[in-house]
Amino acid sequence: MQEHGPLLCASVAAKLLGFKSTDALRQARIRHRLPVPMFTIEGRRGWFASTETVAAWLEQTVDHGTSGAPRSYG
Repeated sequence: MQEHGPLLCASVAAKLLGFKSTDALRQARIRHRLPVPMFTIEGRRGWFASTETVAAWLEQTVDHGTSGAPRSYG
C-alpha cells in the first residue's frame, strides 16, 4: 500500500500476479481467467486493480501453497 497506493495499474498488477507481460494479463482478462477483478476509471486510460485485493490474493496463494484463487474475474 505504501509503495503503490490504493490502485495498481495494469503493468504493476501483471508483475505482482505473476504474468510475463501486460499483454499476457490482457489476454487473461479477456478470457475471464484473472484471480482478481480489474476495472476502468472514467477519465483515465487502462485497467486497474485494487492493491488490497491483489495483496489478499497473494497472501491466500502463499498461505495455501496454490497458484491461483478459487474465483476468476473478467
